Formats: sequence, C-alpha cells, structure tokens
Amino acid sequence: MKTKTMTRENLLENIEVARQELIEVVNQFGMNHEIVLISSEKLDRLISLFQRSF
Repeated sequence: MKTKTMTRENLLENIEVARQELIEVVNQFGMNHEIVLISSEKLDRLISLFQRSF
C-alpha cells in the first residue's frame, strides 16, 4: 500500500470539501442523523491534521 503525503494545500482543499459535504447532509437530513455525525467527525479529523502540520 502506498502512503500519500498530504501538503497543507491538499488538507485545506479536503477541509473545504468536507465542510461542504457536512452542510449538504445537515440540509438534507437535519442535525440528528448518523451521517451528520460521520461527516462532522471527518471534518474534525482533517482540521486536527491541519493544525498538527504547523
């Protein structure tokens, strides 16, 4: 399995995509749906990775 190194720019792009996905699932399913929690956790992980990249 290849390991992909993410640059800060990649992380920022992925954070923006995850943010948009979260907005879409909240609009579609409301705040109390499992998919919203999954999307939120994904965004949290990406932000955490970005913060540790400095």
